[in-house]
Amino acid sequence: MFRILRTGFLAVRANSSSASQIVKDGNFMGMINDVLREDIIAKSDESSATRLKFSSADELLSWVNGRNALSVDELKDVMITVPGFHTDESSVTNIVEKSWGLVESKWNGKDCLPLLTTLLRLNMTNTKCFKDLEVIWNENVQQLLKEENILPTILPFLHAANVNSYKISDNALTVIDTIINNQIRTLNKPSDLLTLLLHYQSSNGDWRNLAYKQAHQLLSIMSLSEIVGIIRCLGAHGRRDLHFLHPAIQRMTESSTSLSVQQIVDISSTLAKLRFFDARILRKVDIDLRKQINQLKSFNDVSSLVDSFSRLRLGNPDLWQCLANWVNANAKFIPPIVLSRIVGGFAVVGVEAAKPSAEILAKKLRKELATSETMWLNSIFALASHDALTTELAETVLHKEFIRRLFDNPKVSKANQIYFALKLLKVQQVVSNTFGNTYTGPTVSRSSFGIDFDSPEIIQQARLLRFGKGVDAYQDMFVKGGLQKIAPSSHFGGSCVTSSGIFVDEQVLIENGKLVSKALWTGREREVIPIIFVTWQQTAQNYADEKKKFVLLGSDQLSLKLLKEEGKNPICIYESELSKCSTQAEKISLLKKNLFESNEN
Repeated sequence: MFRILRTGFLAVRANSSSASQIVKDGNFMGMINDVLREDIIAKSDESSATRLKFSSADELLSWVNGRNALSVDELKDVMITVPGFHTDESSVTNIVEKSWGLVESKWNGKDCLPLLTTLLRLNMTNTKCFKDLEVIWNENVQQLLKEENILPTILPFLHAANVNSYKISDNALTVIDTIINNQIRTLNKPSDLLTLLLHYQSSNGDWRNLAYKQAHQLLSIMSLSEIVGIIRCLGAHGRRDLHFLHPAIQRMTESSTSLSVQQIVDISSTLAKLRFFDARILRKVDIDLRKQINQLKSFNDVSSLVDSFSRLRLGNPDLWQCLANWVNANAKFIPPIVLSRIVGGFAVVGVEAAKPSAEILAKKLRKELATSETMWLNSIFALASHDALTTELAETVLHKEFIRRLFDNPKVSKANQIYFALKLLKVQQVVSNTFGNTYTGPTVSRSSFGIDFDSPEIIQQARLLRFGKGVDAYQDMFVKGGLQKIAPSSHFGGSCVTSSGIFVDEQVLIENGKLVSKALWTGREREVIPIIFVTWQQTAQNYADEKKKFVLLGSDQLSLKLLKEEGKNPICIYESELSKCSTQAEKISLLKKNLFESNEN
């Protein structure tokens, strides 16, 4: 005789978008079910301690038919026993309904919980038994407030209710709210805490803060899967809880157990959502993923990894090479939409090894696959970044009608229009450099968008697009505290947007180791030098190299490539280098070194 409960899969109430996101992630939920299943079954076994021993459903039904009445405990025994039989639904329903008709005992809210939970797992919410119990439960639910340590009994009910999208009454939820807020500190099993975080979405009380505090208390007894589960919940709830994250990551990195592929996907996704870069766990993710790269099977998992790593701006070349090799080997089989996301992620970081995948995507990509003009432009720009663009695809975004649809969208702001225009100008320059006069399709230039790129307002907008909220710090470090200390403003050309859509922070002309006044630039043999200021957020983070070599992200890699193809000799000034200077004199010395030595080379 088996005593196995049908746990199904985890779910949450529909009114919680963050938790719903967790639940829709089938792979993650499968992993969490593995963590919780044994605990749920154990609780059911402990609570029932059934004395019934039957080898078949028919034998159990015969026993029920021979009884004149059943006690509450005997009904619980029947409920626990029934799911273990491999029989049809009608037979199970028949046993349950007949058993319910024999119960004459008085009920309370506590007695109802395990029975309602079992019936929910059996998907028997339309039976008379369930409907009667539901009425009794709602009439007696207030009794639960008098029960000590009732929360562990409530959790399986919440689990089953969410699985079956069962709406708990407002009256019962109010009681449950009170119990959870009062008893959450009594939970001493990580699996209980994980169940609560996944299935309870009330905004009443301070329960979530208390839950994560309790998670910190239970961290020392958590399994690796439970730690990953809690971290995943943090991501879904948008909580950057450093009090838990730091010691949890320490636990994981000290463990000799490798992370599974699915755990790597979940952790990476959460770190990206929380914008939490931790070199310790990322080294483990890197090592464990490269050891298990052949276990990657899901294209969506690969897409998630590339997206997460690109958002975290990971710069370890070995990791990217490993992922690129996998994608290159499987690109022919990856659906175009998924492959487009993957190639786009590679383009963000500037992974040159992914060019074969980009070339395959160029053959598979079709305009009708894109759900919006913005999505299509991003896909084409990614191909341009990988130097995998075809003339046919280029024409689709350089056409006037496409640009009109892109710009006329009422949701597109002026800043968005400038952003799109800069992308299109870069695509145009890639087309010109790659195909030259053989390209006969539509073209764009700075005058194609109705935007005055030379106006101070547009230049400032372009600067904001590049630096975001850090624009003031940029002005203080690079301009006021840097260049203006080297020479007067008359010797600088100022910021500009080039014909190829590149925002240049500053321009200088250097001859004989000196800056030349802008008034004397005309007619000079030497080219004006564009200067690109690169903030910390615009470089890849290399957790494996303690020397912290600065690696430009894909967008700046493309900009430098285009400038060099125009015959320019751009200079990059890195915020990370300037910030290391302890004095103004050191900063000026570093800037002079970058300007004049780069020019000589």
